[in-house]
Amino acid sequence: NLPKCRVACCNFHAAVVLAKSLIKHILKGPCNRSWTTYSGWQCRECSCMNHSSNDLCDMCGVSASQRAAASREGNKIATLWRSTQNHLHDRAAGEAGNEDDSEQRVGRVSSEP
Repeated sequence: NLPKCRVACCNFHAAVVLAKSLIKHILKGPCNRSWTTYSGWQCRECSCMNHSSNDLCDMCGVSASQRAAASREGNKIATLWRSTQNHLHDRAAGEAGNEDDSEQRVGRVSSEP
């Protein structure tokens, strides 16, 4: 439970005030160069991030076999994303050679395949 906050008008704003003070406190602390984002696996059912050594989702209990299927699907999506980004980059590079003013290209949608 959160401590009572006399300056807040409601429980929501009390939580926000507490979060703000905690962030200010953390920002004053030393750097943590070994800190990284959580890099385990994300549950396909509930989106909870899990440690890579877990066989079951901590939140909803999805099994490792479902995790493997989600991982394969995630790899397909990541490959498609990279392919799309490469295609867009190549296309933009080709258009850059055909036009003198690059600002005219910003936000333009082409109907070419």
